[in-house]
Amino acid sequence: MTPARGFTLLELLVVLVLVGVVTGLVAPLAANSLAAARERAAAAELRALIDGLPVRAFAAGTPQTYDAAALGRLLGDLPAGWSVQLDAPLKYSLSGVASGGEVSLLAPGRAPLRWRVLPVSGEVNDVSARP
Repeated sequence: MTPARGFTLLELLVVLVLVGVVTGLVAPLAANSLAAARERAAAAELRALIDGLPVRAFAAGTPQTYDAAALGRLLGDLPAGWSVQLDAPLKYSLSGVASGGEVSLLAPGRAPLRWRVLPVSGEVNDVSARP
C-alpha cells in the first residue's frame, strides 16, 4: 500500500498564515512608495513649469506675471496640504526676459523645495537644503 500524497490541513494553514504576514508587511511599504512617487512627480512638474515660463511669455507675445495662485492653477492638483510660495511675483517680458525670484514648494512635515529663477535668463537653480 502506497502512502497518501498531498498536504495536510496544518501545512496549508501555516502557508496561508505566512502569506498573510508577508502581505501585511509589504503592503504599507508599497503604499508609502506610491505616495513618495507622487510627491516627486509634483516637484518635478513644478520645476518643469518654472523652466517653461519664459517660453510661455515669448509664445504669448505679451508680458506675463505669475503669482503663487497662478502657478498653482497652471500646475493643477498638488498633494493634500502642499502649496506654492513666491518671494515676489515672477515677471517675464514679451521676449521671455525674467525678473527673477524664488519659488518654494511647501509640504507638511518636509523641508521646502526651493528654486531660484535668475534675472534676465530665467534659468532655474535648485537652492533646497540638502540633508
